[in-house]
Amino acid sequence: MYRKLLACSILCLSLMSWSIQTTYAAVPTLISDHWSVSLDAPDSDNPNMSTPVPNKVNMYSLKLKNTGGQAYHVRVQAFRDEPGSHTQMQLAVNGIVAPVWESGRELTVHHNLPVLAKANDIEVVVYWETAEDQDKIVHGKKAARTWKQSFHFKQKALRR
Repeated sequence: MYRKLLACSILCLSLMSWSIQTTYAAVPTLISDHWSVSLDAPDSDNPNMSTPVPNKVNMYSLKLKNTGGQAYHVRVQAFRDEPGSHTQMQLAVNGIVAPVWESGRELTVHHNLPVLAKANDIEVVVYWETAEDQDKIVHGKKAARTWKQSFHFKQKALRR
């Protein structure tokens, strides 16, 4: 009886670990004149963080690199499409990721980004200000112009 219980336990544990493992395609990176954005496998081994749920929720890390000039007050948002709708759901908001972001600097913005498995499109939006706009004053207040760029990833291309 003990052997059957032990064998059943081992079988269940091995099936669970097999189903939790997820393979990722080559790291998709979208590059513009200002930013390089990558979605990759989650890069945290913290046991308190969420884990993928097969056929329900996938997990990614979100990395951002400044490929342009110096940027100020950089903010990042991530969205996914809502299946069967024209709306999007916000996945993550990162306030000011860096008050000043030097050219060439790379940062992991989100280590464990959960995305509904049924979602097709993942949109990453980056907001920033340029060095030229930092000295603009209008009516006695700082009035730096904000720039925005969107990057779209197709979830099917991220999975194997």
